Amino acid sequence: MSRKELLDAIYITGPFGRTGVLFHSVVLVGLLLGLYWLLKLWKWDRRKIWLWFLIGWAGHTLVDFPTHSDDARPLFWPISDWKWESPISYYDPLHYGRAFFLAEHGAILLIILLLLTTRIIRRGRYFSKVTVRE
Repeated sequence: MSRKELLDAIYITGPFGRTGVLFHSVVLVGLLLGLYWLLKLWKWDRRKIWLWFLIGWAGHTLVDFPTHSDDARPLFWPISDWKWESPISYYDPLHYGRAFFLAEHGAILLIILLLLTTRIIRRGRYFSKVTVRE
């Protein structure tokens, strides 16, 4: 069994086939974002956890669109089964997978460093305001 056949058996026709198509469609996440707004869920979601989850999901789905060459999913399922096979792959070195890997992981590292730096700076400000009683 070739690598493509194995991946197809797992992710396309196998156990993750329809659920993967459902969760990689902008239709479902768009509907959930619409419900969040329509039902005014931000009133109960004070820290915006559900909103950020849905935005992250939508972002993942939109980034998947241009980075899947031979394992593309239908972006507008169940409305349409249309797929676009990108010339870029997130994993396949024959389709710029190594360059994408370096760019993706470099961006992740940069974001982590920014978050850590921000946290350290804020924590330093907090501790400088605390007074010690003698």
